[in-house]
Amino acid sequence: MLVVKGGEKIPVPEVIPTPSFGLNYILGGGLWSGRYHIVWGNPQAGKSTMCFHAAAEAQKIGYTPVIIDAEGSSTDEWMEHCGIDTTNRIVIRSTILEDILGVVMPMFRDKDAKYFFIFDSINTIVMEQFYKNDDGVGGIGIYARSQGVLIQKVADQLISGVNHCVVFIAQQTIAAKGQYFVTQGKYGNAAFHWATNIIRLNAGEASADLDRDDDERIVGRKVTWRIDKSKQKSVQGTKGDYWFSPHSAEIDHNKEAFHLAVRHGLIAKKGAWFEYGGERYHGSDKLIKALSQEDMDQIYSDLESIELIFETEDVSSSER
Repeated sequence: MLVVKGGEKIPVPEVIPTPSFGLNYILGGGLWSGRYHIVWGNPQAGKSTMCFHAAAEAQKIGYTPVIIDAEGSSTDEWMEHCGIDTTNRIVIRSTILEDILGVVMPMFRDKDAKYFFIFDSINTIVMEQFYKNDDGVGGIGIYARSQGVLIQKVADQLISGVNHCVVFIAQQTIAAKGQYFVTQGKYGNAAFHWATNIIRLNAGEASADLDRDDDERIVGRKVTWRIDKSKQKSVQGTKGDYWFSPHSAEIDHNKEAFHLAVRHGLIAKKGAWFEYGGERYHGSDKLIKALSQEDMDQIYSDLESIELIFETEDVSSSER
């Protein structure tokens, strides 16, 4: 419990950067501590990868990553690819709610520590009662109740202090709406209403959204992010994108900055030709490869000095 008396200040949250320059810009620097956030989207969108990169940034300011690997898919190698120091991280593997809470609740109550929790994913966490019921009756209801218990307990701990940060990864589902089908996050009403940020990631499938090597293997994929909800800033419906490698887990920061610079006129574009620093290049890839670190530093500085404009779209309640 947190009690703030007259004249006292409510604790100010820390800001943990995501791996996307644009997403950080829109959110005012990144994800707030003392809150929980939801990341959801379609397969191959790099949801875990994005969260691991954020955990690596959190480590730099004193947080210990805690990965609740309820899908059993995380590896130390992948975490290291994302920048996480695996000598200072905790991994919990279980799908049983009671077992997970038994480990993480004492961490939440430790006000001298700072933890960055990643629940990957909340859709696979369920009360122990589910496994004791061999015929599986009541499965759908018990999954919903399990999410509610988990979120309520986490939310109660978070509002009593600002040391910790929580990210729930959720899976995408398809729901019918009249004659149409829409994508939606697979999480309950409590998760939606109480979350500080809900971020949707969508992996591109079009040829323009994929980089392939000479053997036609996908070495880079465009990921579009959209803010379904935010209590940090009034940015619901804002969209942007970045590129990541599904093989190395690398986020292509230069490519994201390049596209932002083109969109805002910092790099001139005429057809397939680009101009920067008095030089002309045919195709974006050639210019990106030619940019020096000094060039990139200048581009980032220029982007930070102007007001960036992003696309927006309506976020229908049917997509929640």
